[in-house]
Amino acid sequence: MSILTLLFSAACHSQPAGRTIEVEVTVPDPAWTVRMERVYRHGGRLVVLSRLSRDPELMAAQVISTARDSLSAPLPAGRVEHWILGRTWNWAEEDHRFVTEEEVKRELAKAELLHSRNRR
Repeated sequence: MSILTLLFSAACHSQPAGRTIEVEVTVPDPAWTVRMERVYRHGGRLVVLSRLSRDPELMAAQVISTARDSLSAPLPAGRVEHWILGRTWNWAEEDHRFVTEEEVKRELAKAELLHSRNRR
């Protein structure tokens, strides 16, 4: 085996494995999107911070829909908790925590940022 093959093999095996995390949110119409923005380590769990938004220029029928997003990143194992910004309705029980910007600033101020996505 050549030294080049050994170096390439070591480089490939030394990089952390990726982990895929997905989020689904029930939304009032298909014009809503959800985007995972950041992942924190907080209190022994991973907190995935996502943002809901609706394009005001887009016309859509008022049909309850599902917005989805996923990300793959080298993240540690652990329980995942989804915190979501931007919900403007008060229905549909979900397994997510809907939060405000103030709650995020207060509760995640000392959390460790593990991953951040650039905004589109």
